[in-house]
Amino acid sequence: PGTYYLVLSSRNLGLVDELYDDVPCPRFSCGPEFGVPLVLGPGEVRDGIDAVLDPGSLIRGRITEASTGNPVPGYFVSIYSETGQYAAFAFTDADGYYNTFTALPAGDYYLSNVPPNNIGQDFGPYMAMVWPNQTCGDPCDVLGGDAVTVDGSNPVDGIDFVLETGTDVSGTVTTGGATPLADVTVQLISSEDGSLLRSVVTDGAGDFTISALGSGDYFVRTLNVLGYEDELYSGISCNPFCDPFTGSAISPDGFSNNVPAVNFDLVLTPTISGSVKDEGDAPQAGVTVQAYDTLGGEVASAVTNSEGAYTIGNLYAGSFFVRTINNAGYV
Repeated sequence: PGTYYLVLSSRNLGLVDELYDDVPCPRFSCGPEFGVPLVLGPGEVRDGIDAVLDPGSLIRGRITEASTGNPVPGYFVSIYSETGQYAAFAFTDADGYYNTFTALPAGDYYLSNVPPNNIGQDFGPYMAMVWPNQTCGDPCDVLGGDAVTVDGSNPVDGIDFVLETGTDVSGTVTTGGATPLADVTVQLISSEDGSLLRSVVTDGAGDFTISALGSGDYFVRTLNVLGYEDELYSGISCNPFCDPFTGSAISPDGFSNNVPAVNFDLVLTPTISGSVKDEGDAPQAGVTVQAYDTLGGEVASAVTNSEGAYTIGNLYAGSFFVRTINNAGYV
């Protein structure tokens, strides 16, 4: 028993997907709530849930690499409606050719190599682009290209992409001038509005690469939970906070790797350590210890271990108040 919505899909047979009952809905382009709900009782068998799928249009093209002219196999293409709703997708074959996985009803559509939600890492190692062969910035405006108009019956051919590799920005995060730090997040920040554009994580050698950047100015900073003081490039402390516009901007040209290495050398933050015991000097595990700034705002916390010991990291130079919170009945 329950309420259900049906999606009726022809997959790659050239027909337009529908929601029951008779609601055209290319895959992913509308939520199930636009359909007619089927409410079933316990043990109920519902007959007559039929559909006639209408023919639609396929969009077809080829993707090649600008620098070599070679085809780009196994590459993802996203199709968006004129309102920016994700409508369909395609994958290139071994020769770089693609056609949309599902057919589309008549209308205007926009194509990009950027997947839904601007997940920037997923279109690498190429620059974010929209058809016809226009870079679309970070984050990408997927409606910034030209519309592809389909009539709902005939395929549209020749919607080709020539992908540019852009500029890669690489660097290393260390501590003590030489020891690499893994699992540190490195963020790319817009110089226009300070918004987060992309993020990557350092590998075991402390190295990172932010790939396929277009020309422009960007800021870069670290973010970690390892107890180190985060930095804004170059050498500006982000502990407890930093204004990205005070950093040194990097300026890729969008076609060569012209940006020098963006390196960070992080130092450990100040810490507060101690132990928590009861009146009988028995260590108390599982007690939360919180550090507050002089304005009463919580800054960081830690939980005592089996020996009652704790260390609060990610602090900064200054004065703090410390308090405990426990569920063991102690004051």
